[in-house]
Amino acid sequence: MNRLFVIVILSFLVASTMGKPNCPENSIFTPCGPACPLTCEDLVEKVDPKTRGCIQVCIEGCECNKGFALFENKCVKQETCSQLVKKSE
Repeated sequence: MNRLFVIVILSFLVASTMGKPNCPENSIFTPCGPACPLTCEDLVEKVDPKTRGCIQVCIEGCECNKGFALFENKCVKQETCSQLVKKSE
């Protein structure tokens, strides 16, 4: 019985770590993140990501850390967003 319990626990641990991607710098894996992450464009244009037609569901994946926003698939400091968006125009 104890052996079965150990096998079940080990199987769970292996399965729970296998599917997690390596997240880019300044981001973390989350099992329930926003479908529409905060972007630099949102910050510069003062748009709430929740109001731009996104469905409110959980998405498993990488999410920018607090104080960071998504810009060109990278998480950058929010205070640099206005400069980055201007350069890309």
